[in-house]
Amino acid sequence: MSAGGLILESPRFKNFSHEKIFGASPFLEEIKPFNRDISGLPIIFQGRVNSCVSCAITFVRQWQDKNKPDLSWEWLADISNTKPAGATPSQCLEPARKTGILPQGQWDSNLKDVDFEAALNSAYEYRIGNYFYVRDLSKNGLYHAMKETPIAIGVKDWKGVGPHFMVAFDVTDDGQMLKCANWWRDDVQDVQVVPFESIVVAVSFRELPEGFVKRDARLSAYTVLMDKMKYYLKYVLT
Repeated sequence: MSAGGLILESPRFKNFSHEKIFGASPFLEEIKPFNRDISGLPIIFQGRVNSCVSCAITFVRQWQDKNKPDLSWEWLADISNTKPAGATPSQCLEPARKTGILPQGQWDSNLKDVDFEAALNSAYEYRIGNYFYVRDLSKNGLYHAMKETPIAIGVKDWKGVGPHFMVAFDVTDDGQMLKCANWWRDDVQDVQVVPFESIVVAVSFRELPEGFVKRDARLSAYTVLMDKMKYYLKYVLT
């Protein structure tokens, strides 16, 4: 049986908005493939562990590095205190930003001879940098958010396992669906085709524009409260 592990969470006051930094999506922008290739990246396989959130964030960090490092989602799941049921996005994003992700080889060796200080130093080199929540989950909003780099996306239910976190790295040839890296195969990086309308949460990973103050990307208290109300009505009551 395949595993999931995304625990949905309502918008938080600490969240940074993708749209407040990079603007709204262009009106009626043509949606066409980026032709991104993920074949050279180390495979991420979650097995039967509800670890899709740490898997997705680890995949993003591997994508960001031209050297394509083999990084350990197990480390990120461990330091983020991922539970048997899984984790929320914020639960894993912050440790990935502050502490970083350990190379897989060091995780494997640490299982036998733990050197936590050395592991922390190594993981620090593989932090994810800035991340931003995408509020516009429309087709154009999601496409706009992923133009520079793949985005992490969550769906309410994926093939019966419940909420699940993947990475959208491209769109199909006809521009009608998202191509997403998934974590259910150990022989090749699993790729799933996901409808735009299935997305319930999305996170982008980009550098801040020069001169932009990150705190200015926070939403007002009123906006966050309205978002929380919409979240409750859409995902909790249904």
